[in-house]
Amino acid sequence: MRPLEVIFHIAELLAAITGTFYITKYRINNVIRYFVYFLWITVFIENIGNLPRFIDKWDSISFLKGSFLEKNAWLYNVYSIFSYCVYFIFFKLNLSSRLNRKILDIMIILFVISCVLNLIFSGVF
Repeated sequence: MRPLEVIFHIAELLAAITGTFYITKYRINNVIRYFVYFLWITVFIENIGNLPRFIDKWDSISFLKGSFLEKNAWLYNVYSIFSYCVYFIFFKLNLSSRLNRKILDIMIILFVISCVLNLIFSGVF
């Protein structure tokens, strides 16, 4: 791994750990709690996404050659849709205007439909 990638992974892990300490120390609303869970999911996905890089290098996981885990495009495609939806919902829950929340609901639905159609018809997935 390049040094910059290591720094990013450490920053993601520190954000998730700090968020966990924050939500356990202070009784806060569920919106922030769910965002910290999302940070942990991000750390997990980033670690699983690095697995193809090590399949050829480590003999102990060489049995994964030829499996769906050898490439990580499918993982990051699904994760990117999921992460944008989490961001949309996080912002929606912090909006005070009912009209803006409804507009964001419609945008989330249109976004997910367009992403799924793109994955189906583009052949990327």
